[in-house]
Amino acid sequence: VKAGEVRKKLLGKAQANMLFNVRPMTITKELVIEDGRLRGIVVNRAEVKGRDAVPVPGSEETLRTDLVVSSIGSIPEPVAGIEMK
Repeated sequence: VKAGEVRKKLLGKAQANMLFNVRPMTITKELVIEDGRLRGIVVNRAEVKGRDAVPVPGSEETLRTDLVVSSIGSIPEPVAGIEMK
């Protein structure tokens, strides 16, 4: 319980300082590409079943944006043409 409260406090401070939003329990379905540029993502709300996150039927939503940060602190997937260290 205490660890969860600490996480909430740290996330709240980070959001206030860096002006970002978090969408918990969300699964990315596809990217919205227009004229060769990222213009948004299509997402579904998710629920946890056992150890898996499962999309909630009928919860699909398109989020329009020019910038998406998939997960802060995760191990990135390699992208062709971009050097990784």
